Amino acid sequence: MNKFFNKFLFVSATSLLISCGDTSTSTTDIGNVLAADTISEVSDSIADDSSTTSLLQEFKPQAFSVSGNCSATDGVVTVSRTFSGSQTLELETTKLEISSAVTETGTLSRVWDHPTETLACSGSKASVNFANDTVVNGLTVTQTVDRERSATRTITHKTTGISKTKTNSSTVEGTRTVIWATGSGEASGVVTRLKSITSNIDRTATITKKDETNETFTVNVATKEGSPLSVEVLRSATSPYAATQKTIKSGVVVSTKTGSQKIESSFDDVVYDVDGSNPCLPTSGSITVSTFIPETATTASSVYTITFGEDTDSTVAISKDGATAEDFAEFDAKGCDLEK
Repeated sequence: MNKFFNKFLFVSATSLLISCGDTSTSTTDIGNVLAADTISEVSDSIADDSSTTSLLQEFKPQAFSVSGNCSATDGVVTVSRTFSGSQTLELETTKLEISSAVTETGTLSRVWDHPTETLACSGSKASVNFANDTVVNGLTVTQTVDRERSATRTITHKTTGISKTKTNSSTVEGTRTVIWATGSGEASGVVTRLKSITSNIDRTATITKKDETNETFTVNVATKEGSPLSVEVLRSATSPYAATQKTIKSGVVVSTKTGSQKIESSFDDVVYDVDGSNPCLPTSGSITVSTFIPETATTASSVYTITFGEDTDSTVAISKDGATAEDFAEFDAKGCDLEK
């Protein structure tokens, strides 16, 4: 799967909920960036189980210019990509119309390695037999990323017709490591694969704040020590080993701006049905988003819980600080392209 959800729609929705009840201009703006960086990192990390480039397919394929190659040395495979592209997205809520435009350029490399098996290329991709237990157990993928992004978001209030536009730019540098293992409980024709994901990414952003001034700062986005993202992947047992379901079993991703605040996002059995009618929308599980102001605080200033598969119009509900959950239609992210 290229990505689990159309993360730009989720960023818009998450930014709105993080901003609720916050009257501090700089705190709200920074919180929005932290939320965006968190979900961006999770989306990239979870998609990182293919020999292709997940970053490329967060956009419509026709919007991209891509060059790259695959090389194998002593059984270790390196896949390199250089890319650029753009996309626009529209989101409408009961009260708001939100328009987002994103452009992105960058380079990345993935190094596929195994302690006992010899890996090879297949064209411009790594050739990996995900149905072979010996190949999967101990398979390690190390990704290095260096990219730039510019995003413009316009929010229009339907009642007043008033619009506000913000333009944020960012650079992303860092590494992710994925360690694969076999799982259990396979159905006929399906294999279960597990992966543990650790990441440490620095994102330098320039944002337009509510007072229309710009601020540049660096956010560190990393998996919490001792809480890597643990993902279960159900795949076809035959080539090309297409994924049919993915579940974020557990894990915590922390986005921190030193001297300001941090956001911790905890995942609990968040299930995505790749073959479903809306594979970008989880069918069950929950995400808990905790904000800490300042980042050294030991008690969260607010806690949002997003649950999926609920008896609401959108099947998604959200609650703040334990209050009664409400329908959260803004999370719905139909229309993304998924790699099977």
